Amino acid sequence: MVPFSERLFMNRKIKAYQAIIYIVLFYLAAVLFLLGPGKLLEKDRLLAGAENPVGTVEVREDQQVQQVLIAEGDYLRYLELYVTSPKSAGEYYHLLVYDENNEMLINRDFELKADEVPGFVRIPLGIDTTRGTAYVWQLQGKSEPLELSYENTGETGLTCFGSYYVLADSTSTQMETQNIVMRLVYTDKPSAAVMTIFKTMLCVVAAAFILAAVYLSPKQPKLNNKITWRFVHWVTAGPLITVGTAVLLWEVYGRRVFGGKPDDLIVYGLGIGLFFAFSAWVLFSRRGSKYHPPFEEMLTEQGMDWLQAAAFAGVLLGGIHYMNALYQNQQNLAYREVLSWAAFLILTMVSPAVLFSKKGGLRALMGLIAGGIWYVVQSLTQKEALQTNELLGKQIFLEGLIVFFFVLILAELAARIRAKKLVEGSVNRVYTAVLFGFMALLVIFRNTRLWPIYLAVVFALYYVFYLGWNKKKHLLNNFCNGVMLNFALAVVFAFARRPFRAWVYSRYNFVFHTVTITATYLTLVLCVLTVRLFVKLSEGMPQNSTKNAKGMKHKPLRKKNAKNSCPADLWGTFLLYGIAASLLFLTLSRTGYLAVLVMTAVLLIFVPVFVYRQKIREIFRALVYMIAAFVICLPMTYSGIRLLPALYNDPYLYEIEDSASAIHKDDPKDSDAYMSVSYFKYVIENKLLSDASELTEQTELFCNAVIGKPSVKNDVLVASAQDEAGMSDAEDFSNGRLEIFRSYMDNWNATGHTEMGVLLPDGSISVHAHNTYLQVIHDHGLIVGIYFLCFGAGSICLMFAYAIKKIREDAYAVLPLAVMLGFCVAGLVEWLFHPCNPLGFSAMALLAPLMSFCPYRHAA
Repeated sequence: MVPFSERLFMNRKIKAYQAIIYIVLFYLAAVLFLLGPGKLLEKDRLLAGAENPVGTVEVREDQQVQQVLIAEGDYLRYLELYVTSPKSAGEYYHLLVYDENNEMLINRDFELKADEVPGFVRIPLGIDTTRGTAYVWQLQGKSEPLELSYENTGETGLTCFGSYYVLADSTSTQMETQNIVMRLVYTDKPSAAVMTIFKTMLCVVAAAFILAAVYLSPKQPKLNNKITWRFVHWVTAGPLITVGTAVLLWEVYGRRVFGGKPDDLIVYGLGIGLFFAFSAWVLFSRRGSKYHPPFEEMLTEQGMDWLQAAAFAGVLLGGIHYMNALYQNQQNLAYREVLSWAAFLILTMVSPAVLFSKKGGLRALMGLIAGGIWYVVQSLTQKEALQTNELLGKQIFLEGLIVFFFVLILAELAARIRAKKLVEGSVNRVYTAVLFGFMALLVIFRNTRLWPIYLAVVFALYYVFYLGWNKKKHLLNNFCNGVMLNFALAVVFAFARRPFRAWVYSRYNFVFHTVTITATYLTLVLCVLTVRLFVKLSEGMPQNSTKNAKGMKHKPLRKKNAKNSCPADLWGTFLLYGIAASLLFLTLSRTGYLAVLVMTAVLLIFVPVFVYRQKIREIFRALVYMIAAFVICLPMTYSGIRLLPALYNDPYLYEIEDSASAIHKDDPKDSDAYMSVSYFKYVIENKLLSDASELTEQTELFCNAVIGKPSVKNDVLVASAQDEAGMSDAEDFSNGRLEIFRSYMDNWNATGHTEMGVLLPDGSISVHAHNTYLQVIHDHGLIVGIYFLCFGAGSICLMFAYAIKKIREDAYAVLPLAVMLGFCVAGLVEWLFHPCNPLGFSAMALLAPLMSFCPYRHAA
């Protein structure tokens, strides 16, 4: 029998040839990444003419210059112009680029650095081009004229330079046979066929190593020696982390590609150093004795749990897309994403024996037919719209997928009704009736809205399938894993493509285009990770029983034969919690701060003392872990979102974010468009520590004092900075929400309104109430609003009891309470109650355990 210590994940031993297979696959994946997103084989090519200037032309506010060029590459990375005016150094100018169809490709400002003038000034473009196609760049002047040199086109020795034009007094003058002196930098990469052949050769070589290891394993005893998983991690992740750290340090301090003042360099170094130290601690520290069964066994026992966690992550992904949607067609597509993932979530509560049986196969065939018919009919009836709406095709596909899922769901529901197996276990009939009554009221008083119908149908099916599920205890753990999966993927995306900008978005908005939605999403993540942290800490608790005031013994939370965990076992939760807390701090959102602080304060006292029955010192232990995670991860997180997107060089911009001051592809890595430590400290002082209404004026002063030049971007403001006349101090602190609240309360009635917005005193129409409770009352009326408030209060009371009495059956019994606290507090200053809002969906989803919980039937 294999000793227990060897069945642990890090201590588990595998044969040497198996280790070779894993190592070869790891480095194959690393090399393929470098060839793909890493752009290892791409190289720049400079295209320049004779560069014999014969004169100059000025670019002024009343005079613009256009230049025609013919593309001779597939990707135009830089445009270099020869500038002769010394006074232009340090000034900003505006560049536009158009294609042959006069569609704008670039619209941005660029700065002339002092060390580049006079001489060639490099302007990043980063646009895909088509060889042989004409493009036009246009330069617009500012207060200080800009002088450009021009040359005779016939003397350049090139055929890709066209004439330049002077635009002045509403007329365009073509300068034939002449062009602006310029250089073009193209990025060339191997063709798709060459890359395919090269990657295929790498895969063949890797396969040869693997086959050789397998073939020689029976003949070479050394290949059958046992090696621990820890060693495999050392020879894979260890070198990768070491090389990555060295490269970052060289880029920051050796080449100084990110620029930065001393305080920036200190923070970068601290973040990189802490990351390396944390990684080394994870790789080399002692681990606890948590048992991990073989993968095949885990797949059999936990496969549906993994799918359910993925479904929760998918729902949150659809919610992210919905909250970022700017147009109706984008919202329609995101709506169907949420519905499709929610339907899949419901199916994960069906037994695999049913899903993968002959009967399940017949149901799947019926679903495919129904979904296929829907897809074909919708595609034919909306054929013309498909040509103009590129998202409509995806929308119809998701609708067909939803039809497929709902055929399976309704077939299973009908089978359960026929077999009279709708419910398994106990049911709190009173709470269930109240919950379904609330959804019924939402539908009755929906006032032409469709989303209450979606909410009622989806969650009614979700609750019914939950009541008939024989693995109810798995739901909260799966939800926790789903949120963590979604957040981990969002962090990877943000670290690669969402840089921390200084202008316009001076508060980090993560994967959203608004700070407030970012804060509410991070509130959900921190609610989940706080509970996860308590669970992980409880695994290392002493196993002694405790006595309550009546002298009754409480059983230990862990089994007697379980061994205590080590701090290194918490590394994943510790890291994600620290990153989430750091990202929330960088949003400077008081909404998120308030919700997380209230939730944390309640759980810090309630969980150790009343749930786990621990001593008071455990409160401080948990608090130390939380503070340590934040302090360690803050420099890592800041450095990550500042340095890594600049290295990856492919920033993702939402349409509303794209402007002349945004960070674009191939922008200099030391551009002052990136956030700096000094400017972020300035934003903190104005947002949190002083009157935000003064930010408009002080931004200009800061730009003069710190950057050495006036701000050319009038919208360089913290999002909440407002300077409206007549606003009181309280209203200024609330960003004008108090005035909005009063306007909504003046419009209360019993049955609700059709429109979400109300008329404000200044004559404008509000988008929404910035308050969940006021919005529910406005949309659905006082009847539903009072019901909503009473139902929410009762649910919270029941969640306290659920956490106390079910903790020994479900380690995550505190999770519904944590999420509901975050929802209720954040809802005071933001509208959250919607099935496509991540926090709103989560609050509804976590009501399910309460339907099977009767406080008087479950003894602690």
